[in-house]
Amino acid sequence: MTDDVDPMAPAPVPELTEPDEDAAAMVVFTSGTTSLPKAAVLSHRSVMANLHQLLVRTGQLPGAEARPGGVHLCTLPLFHMSGIQTILLNLVAGGRLVFLDGRFDAGQVLQLIAGQSVTAWAAIPTMLVRVLEHPAVATTDTSSLRSVALGGAPVPAGLLAAAEAAFPSVRRRTGESYGSTEAGGTVATTTFDRESGTTGPRAFPTIDVVIDWPEADGRGEVLVRSAALMNGYLGVAAADQPIDEDGWLHTGDLGRIDEHGILHITGRAKDLIIRGGENISPTAVEDAVRDHPSVLDVVVIGISDSTWGEVVGAVVRFRDDRPAPTDDELRTHAASRVARYAVPTRWFRTGEPFPLTDTGKVRRDEVRSTWT
Repeated sequence: MTDDVDPMAPAPVPELTEPDEDAAAMVVFTSGTTSLPKAAVLSHRSVMANLHQLLVRTGQLPGAEARPGGVHLCTLPLFHMSGIQTILLNLVAGGRLVFLDGRFDAGQVLQLIAGQSVTAWAAIPTMLVRVLEHPAVATTDTSSLRSVALGGAPVPAGLLAAAEAAFPSVRRRTGESYGSTEAGGTVATTTFDRESGTTGPRAFPTIDVVIDWPEADGRGEVLVRSAALMNGYLGVAAADQPIDEDGWLHTGDLGRIDEHGILHITGRAKDLIIRGGENISPTAVEDAVRDHPSVLDVVVIGISDSTWGEVVGAVVRFRDDRPAPTDDELRTHAASRVARYAVPTRWFRTGEPFPLTDTGKVRRDEVRSTWT
């Protein structure tokens, strides 16, 4: 029977049906920093809207001012939205991608920047911290690097300046971005506004961002609305979905928008510590403690208390090349930088790295259960 088959005959071309814009294109799991990961269903509309927004912001749409091609180092997990959009953006724009061999390794990052002439690197803040602490950072040729973009977690105070000092060639093109799996990817990236002379993460023109029920300091929950939002969580009842009837995604992130339109993310609503009715952002306290020259890293947690409801605790890692301060010295240092009620009353010391998710975020729930 096979004798009657012409192996050179053209094969029939299957007819491809055009998918509905709202049909599922991919299912991406959230990072699960405060609970179990959830399966976010992203539509074809979501994927294309996210790509369009990124191409607009990076000036790579047809007719935009030509920009030189680049070599992009991807250290973000390819099974999360940040890694996926890095791949898709460079496939569409024609950039060259460089990947790590295995899990994240700060030494390998420096080797790839030098060996592959990397021009752009997107990373989680903890990744950048580890690279800046690597002993080879001062002797590695990183002159090809033009930009470093940070996202996925609040950026510690001083980290951007430290990156620009370590990588002079970035020419002040080190910045923050904000987004989430539920939002379909990036929501805001760092831009320079000539009129006000300010630099910081601003929402894409096609995305609405508002602060829900802001407090006196302007801080509240960040709400996002755009064509890039997910369809919803797979297997979750409609009443438990984070997108309301008006199309607003309730992100669970806390932040404020200043007079220049810059979005400042201050933490997660679930991580908020409430001591005697006072709301305390762990991120702000961590920045204060981390500013001590002997502190390598710190995670601030809420500890149940019969009097105050919660009190502030801090789990601290110290640098090997400096003497470790006493609890009283740490308390005095923090008190000079945050409100009295936000100063940690419980101090814990560890020599071990903090547990991280696959996206490089600290597992606060695990830290909390270990130390409380």
